[in-house]
Amino acid sequence: MLFAVYTPVTIFDNQFYKLVNSIKLQNTKLFDWIIVVYGQNKIKQNEIDFLNNLIPNLSITVIQKEFNTKYEATRFVFKKLDYDYVIAIDNEFVLVDGAVEFVINQWKIIEKNKSSIIEIRGLSQNYHGEILFNKLDLFKDNNYLEGTWHQFHLKQKINFEALPSWDLKYLKRNLNLDYCDQIFFKGFEVKTVNIWSSIGLIGNTRIVKMVLKIQSKSDEIKQNIDHNFEINNLICFLKINKNYFFYNPIVFIKIFIKIIFFIKTKYIEVLRKNKYISHLINRT
Repeated sequence: MLFAVYTPVTIFDNQFYKLVNSIKLQNTKLFDWIIVVYGQNKIKQNEIDFLNNLIPNLSITVIQKEFNTKYEATRFVFKKLDYDYVIAIDNEFVLVDGAVEFVINQWKIIEKNKSSIIEIRGLSQNYHGEILFNKLDLFKDNNYLEGTWHQFHLKQKINFEALPSWDLKYLKRNLNLDYCDQIFFKGFEVKTVNIWSSIGLIGNTRIVKMVLKIQSKSDEIKQNIDHNFEINNLICFLKINKNYFFYNPIVFIKIFIKIIFFIKTKYIEVLRKNKYISHLINRT
């Protein structure tokens, strides 16, 4: 069984080296660390050499291609990496001690029992130590929960941030990201909700009652919202999850309203522009 930890990054900064330290402290090194660089920055060879010297007993691969977005980097991982299982850890989080070994052992048990699990998610804490899971009471009598993304998020309205890992061989055979790809090719970044719901169409998730990653910075950078970006992602969500309307009709109704409002706004903008052009023509 071949395992990899996958991390998308834009730069080797102080935040990244916090993650490096948590990788270094893992009590197993029976995995490869695949770092995929996206964005405009390029990692220099001396930085890569320095990283390898920090963890000399771990196989580290830094992949630098023309990846403009995190989705493009993740898509590459899903399509091209040749591993049985992959764990995804973003740069803004760090792994808790023993996290990788725990996930590896979980997959070994699942494989032995031939369970229909294609994704494992371990709980996360934010910068203040709070567990990022809105319905912890569900774990009262269970060490883990099992179900699809749609059952968790749409039907039970469970929201959480977690460390995900996947049966990569299964994903490569069965995952369809065509709708996500359409958004990407239009120049927009794909929201993770559309990736996760696409995964939810093909198999079950196990959420384990254990914190496996911790947020290591207090504030996230707030980005301006591009309305074209939002609408494309909302339309993508409807295409992917159209068969699950009755799981949570309110979610879909809100999306329809947003799309209608967006179309109305665009229509008014066109009318105003045409009116202004007509005015200029008349003056001329």
